[in-house]
Amino acid sequence: MTTATRKKAKPSEPAVVPDSDVDETVPPVQTAGLVPLQLDTSQDTDPRFTTREPLFFIDGNAYTIPLAFPGSITLEFNYLAARAGTEAAIDFAFSAGLGERSYRDLRKVRNLTDQQMHWIRDQILARILRRTDPKA
Repeated sequence: MTTATRKKAKPSEPAVVPDSDVDETVPPVQTAGLVPLQLDTSQDTDPRFTTREPLFFIDGNAYTIPLAFPGSITLEFNYLAARAGTEAAIDFAFSAGLGERSYRDLRKVRNLTDQQMHWIRDQILARILRRTDPKA
């Protein structure tokens, strides 16, 4: 079975995504005191991930950021930082935090200072990395 195929789940058992790190023989029950999480990709998105608030303005237009990011964004940031470097991870963070169009618009601001750019970056990273203080 390739990593692109999924094992069809029986009604009482969750589907298993084949992968070299996935053990399809472990039943989804409590084992050795550990209760495995049951994650569901079909669930509605948490409203914190879709509700946005203004982060900055360009020529009077508000540019927004989500109130929070799903753990998958944090994992992707960490993955990129480890494998492609900090610059790639920060580029991903700006794109994930602002959206492609807003990120492009921000890059076009000719008079954006280092202090302003760092403040925006810190706000995005604080939410992606789940820090309450952007300077933490």
